[in-house]
Amino acid sequence: MDTGGWLALRTPRDVADAVAMQNELKQRLELTAAFRELPSTVCGLEVSYDVGSDRRVAAAVVVDIQIGEIKERVTFVRGG
Repeated sequence: MDTGGWLALRTPRDVADAVAMQNELKQRLELTAAFRELPSTVCGLEVSYDVGSDRRVAAAVVVDIQIGEIKERVTFVRGG
């Protein structure tokens, strides 16, 4: 499948597989000085799941890095 340069993600089989996927993803990071100045906000994202169930949880937070203030936070839960 042509993903247009994007990595096609799948659900990891277990914790070791998830770690392997994260290690593969970090090899694709491009850390460059592309900005003339630092951005004023950053976003963090975390996704987790319960092994052996269909429960999935995701959380995102946007932080104003100049003052350390949380601007927005969102959580999403699916499954039981």
